[in-house]
Amino acid sequence: MQGKKPTHRIPRSQLIQIHDRQYSYENDCQPLVAHERITSFVYSPCTQPLSYLQRISLTDLVLETVHRGKYLLLRTIVHPKKIVEIKTVVEDPNGDVEVLELYNQNPNRSHKDIIPNDSIMILKEPYYKISAQGGTSLRCDHPTDLIFFDANNSMVQDLTWKTGTPRIHKILTAAEYKTLGNDYFKKRKFYEAIKAYSDGISSSEISDPEISLLKLNRSQAHLKVHHFEGALSDCQNILKNEPNNIKALYRCAKAFYGLENYDEALVQVKKLLKIDLKNVDGQRELTSIVTRIEEKGKGRYNFNQMIEEAKKSSTPRLDNTSYVGPVQITEVSYI
Repeated sequence: MQGKKPTHRIPRSQLIQIHDRQYSYENDCQPLVAHERITSFVYSPCTQPLSYLQRISLTDLVLETVHRGKYLLLRTIVHPKKIVEIKTVVEDPNGDVEVLELYNQNPNRSHKDIIPNDSIMILKEPYYKISAQGGTSLRCDHPTDLIFFDANNSMVQDLTWKTGTPRIHKILTAAEYKTLGNDYFKKRKFYEAIKAYSDGISSSEISDPEISLLKLNRSQAHLKVHHFEGALSDCQNILKNEPNNIKALYRCAKAFYGLENYDEALVQVKKLLKIDLKNVDGQRELTSIVTRIEEKGKGRYNFNQMIEEAKKSSTPRLDNTSYVGPVQITEVSYI
């Protein structure tokens, strides 16, 4: 069947009915917990920018094929469910439907937040396969192959969907997106906060001070989910225009710290303390940075402290770094 179109497609109503029955079972019963699934086929993620890809429809797909150089525009029409993969049903603008399975998504996020009903997305270089149940499905192993859009986005705003126009969300102001992001942050929904701040930054009418504030807030949300590169990018952008911004300097140091670039972290925290010598957070960060530099350069560890820290959690994440000893580069003769 490889390279051929399926001989039979499950009708829309039946596909939704099957999914909803499974979805109801998930809600009514104790959820089945599983974290791994073995696959015999491995493919690499899309590395091409979207502008290099050609849009196709679900009816153009052929089985057991990764459609290189192509992309699908889709929207979800059901609530997702999860065992190992996140499973949902999607349609394209022509009204054709298919099952979509997402793997390797962030385990700390609810699947209902990752891909809620009525989500609009682009799936780059889609992999179309025969499912274990004998039907067909789209499989996405790489989170970077999915790009989500709001219905207000200019790329999809004027698109005609055969089954009806997607729900248009109210367009908020930058200040309203900031408030929304702050509400998510307080609820510890950091990914949703990042999206809200990002939507605010993309607002059509926004001042430079508002952009700076939204990026500052977003940097803190990035730090919470260990997206250190994102936090660093936001802080460095702010510091170009506001070199004495205390919060940006502190979070920049935290980002470098998270990336284990302690020398740069030290530079940033020294800048902070030069502006505000009594800054408690800066002083605490300085102590941590110096300790990590000692560990990395001289192999000096407080093992008793590490043992006590490890006892506090069943899955401890110790705030230590690896000792990097002397390394000599030399040629090796092969036998």
